[in-house]
Amino acid sequence: MITIKDVAKKAGVSISTASYALNNDSRVKKETKERIIKIAEELNYIPSGTARNLKKKKNKTIGVCVTEFGGPVWTELLEGIHTEILEQGYNLIVTSGKSAERMLLDRQTDAVIVNDSSLPDDLIRRVSNENFPIVVLGRHVNHPHVYEMMIENEASAYTMTKFLLDKGYQSIGYLSGVEDAYDNLYRFKGFVKALSEINKDIPFYYKGDFTKQSGYNTIKQIINENKVMPEALFCANDEMAIGAMDALKKSGYHIPKDIAVVGFDDIELSRYYTPPLTTIKIDRIQFGKDVAKHILKICSMSLEERKTFEEDFYYSEIKGELIKRKSA
Repeated sequence: MITIKDVAKKAGVSISTASYALNNDSRVKKETKERIIKIAEELNYIPSGTARNLKKKKNKTIGVCVTEFGGPVWTELLEGIHTEILEQGYNLIVTSGKSAERMLLDRQTDAVIVNDSSLPDDLIRRVSNENFPIVVLGRHVNHPHVYEMMIENEASAYTMTKFLLDKGYQSIGYLSGVEDAYDNLYRFKGFVKALSEINKDIPFYYKGDFTKQSGYNTIKQIINENKVMPEALFCANDEMAIGAMDALKKSGYHIPKDIAVVGFDDIELSRYYTPPLTTIKIDRIQFGKDVAKHILKICSMSLEERKTFEEDFYYSEIKGELIKRKSA
C-alpha cells in the first residue's frame, strides 16, 4: 500500500512537507504543493485516515459532485437524489470543484454520483474501484466500476425538430449550450438528424452557454445587427429559450407569429412564461430518484453480486416527453 512516505520520497521532500501540501497548508509554496499533489495522484495515494475507514463497515454516506448549486435543473435533480437517499437511511454530501476532487481522492463515502463537468475522466477512472463505485451523469467514462446514466438527448431533440418541421417551419435555427457538453452534443445531433432526413441545411446556428443571459445576449445581438432570423428557434435548454424570448419581445417580435421558440427541460418557469414554452419534459426529480436507487443498489451488493450486475448495467437512459404549448 502506498504511504505518505512514498509520496515524500518521490517528491524529494520531507514527510511533514508532503503532509502539509496534501492538507493545503499555506506553509508550502504553491509550485511545491501542486507537484506533491500530482505525485500523490500518480501513485494513487490514499490518506491513512481514509485507509482505516475503508477497513471499517460502510458509513452509509453518498457523495454528489455538481457543477453548480443554483438553477432549476440542478435543484430538481438534487431534490430527487436527496429524497431517495434519506428514505434509505443514508446521508448525503454535496460538493463542487476542488472540494469534489478531494472527496473523490479521499474515498470517504460509500459511493459518489458525479454531475460535475470539471472533474476529468481520468480522475474518475483512477479513484473508482470495487469498493468505491461511481455513477456519472451525462458523460461516457469507460471503466468497470463506473456506471453511466443519461437523458435521452438525441431522440428527444429529433422529436422536437420533427414537430417543428411538421408544423411547416421552413427555416429552423439552433441555439447551442456549451458546445462540447454531452447534453448539447447529442441534442444537436438529434436536431441535425431530423433536418438531414429531408436534406435541409442549418443556416442558423448560434452559440450560447445554457444560461438565460446567453440566450438573451445572443438573440439581442442578432437583432441589433439586422440579421435574418429563422422562422423557428430550437434552444438547447429552457433557460436560454426564455432569455431569447425576452430579447425578442423587447424588440417587438410576437411569439410564435413572427418566430417560434422551443426549449428543452421543462423547468417550472417555462409553464408560466408568456407565451408558455413548448419544450421537452425531463422529470429531473424522478431522474434523481432513479440515480439514487441505482447507486444504493450497487452499495447493497456483495462484490460477487456486483460483478454480475456490472455485466448487465453500465448505461441507463431516461426518456423525454414533448410538451406542446403556445410558443410554437
